[in-house]
Amino acid sequence: MPDRATSFGAVAADYERFRPGYPAAVADLVAAYAGRPIATALEIGAGTGKATRLFAARGITVTATDPGDRGRPGRGHFPPRGPGTLSGIR
Repeated sequence: MPDRATSFGAVAADYERFRPGYPAAVADLVAAYAGRPIATALEIGAGTGKATRLFAARGITVTATDPGDRGRPGRGHFPPRGPGTLSGIR
């Protein structure tokens, strides 16, 4: 895999710690764009899971993937929170 694809891992912990989460309005915009209730979602390039947690907190089952090991779901950077379900795939 190209180094660039996994370069985020080196700063994942700092990103998680210092970057604010997404505002609720982001989930509202996505839901409006979908035009129907969202039960499941696939997130490509989830990083530390900031957006993943936003959608999971709304009860959406999110399967997330990321090319890097440090930012990927299940690697300790974003624990499941809220009523949604999170799962990680490589």
